[in-house]
Amino acid sequence: MAAIKAGKLRQLHRGNFADRGARSILQPPPHRRDHAQCLRRRRWNRAHAVNAAIAAVYKARRRSGIEIVEDWLPSAVSFFTPRLAALSLFHLSLRAATRLWEAAVVLVVTVYFVLGLGLLTLRYAVLPNAQQFRPWLEQASSSALGLPVHIGAIRTQWHGLMPQFALQDVRIDGPQGQPALQFALVQAAPSWKSLTRLTLTFDQLVIRGADLTVTQSDPDHLDIGGIRFALAGGKSGAAQQFADWLFAQDEVLILDSRLTWVNAARHAPPLPLTHVNLLLRNSLLTHRAALSAQPPAAFGGPIDLRASFRQPLFTRHTADFAQWKGTLYGLVQDVDLAALQQQLPLQLPLSTQSGRGRCAPGRRWTAASPPG
Repeated sequence: MAAIKAGKLRQLHRGNFADRGARSILQPPPHRRDHAQCLRRRRWNRAHAVNAAIAAVYKARRRSGIEIVEDWLPSAVSFFTPRLAALSLFHLSLRAATRLWEAAVVLVVTVYFVLGLGLLTLRYAVLPNAQQFRPWLEQASSSALGLPVHIGAIRTQWHGLMPQFALQDVRIDGPQGQPALQFALVQAAPSWKSLTRLTLTFDQLVIRGADLTVTQSDPDHLDIGGIRFALAGGKSGAAQQFADWLFAQDEVLILDSRLTWVNAARHAPPLPLTHVNLLLRNSLLTHRAALSAQPPAAFGGPIDLRASFRQPLFTRHTADFAQWKGTLYGLVQDVDLAALQQQLPLQLPLSTQSGRGRCAPGRRWTAASPPG
């Protein structure tokens, strides 16, 4: 039994050794297995280290970018904020300018068509029937002059872009209702300024064949056809309104007329003048006048008067003569000096009893020394 057990043990031991040999043939030796595991472990560690390094680099880059943005953000904001504000302001200004330009274009086009329609209506509807609008024209003229105006007949014609009126038998009544000024023919060219001034204004007024009487009742007043004008200062009233309107017209012409000058302040006899031509030109601040007339032969030769005056910019009345400043110049050939001194509204420096000669008086007119 003992021998059998010993034989079996030997077989088992051999079998174990056989199994071990087979296994040793199929598997690498232990030291080799450990070496492969070490290589795999090293490779994994290296890959992990590389991935960690890459992640660290990306993370460092992200952090550095944020830090750079954080560092440069205040300076960038301070640099771009005024420029963005200026750009925004420029954009708003450009939009506002565009809107204003569009509004201006619309306004110009609207005014153009309105004026065109008005001119067409005036030319083809109003002017052919001007006689029917005579009461309206009388009322408008009376409102502008401040005195009643009567018109006998109206003739119209078209010249350029504005109509022209020929008014016949024109009569202007005085403040008391008496006939003051009468004109056989008045030619009038309306002005575009009537639209802005909201009153009847003319580019040119031409009066032919008038017969006027001008009286100086005292040193401070002048009567023209019964209408009393104050020379010392602007006053309210119909006469002052008429004077303001007269000196607001661009040009007034009186041609081939008669004028009778009466110096009642010096008790001088009336002085009739014929072939009277008067030119009056007015602008915003200046007034210029020129008069030529023929007196009687006993008085002297032709009379030539020139005047140039300037008024203040801010004044209540246009015809406030006391506020005017300028010069007045006259020339008379072969004149009776005694008669001339009696007719002049101002005193000559020398007293003359008789004699004839050439006289060219002149005077500077200021607010402190009005004529008289």
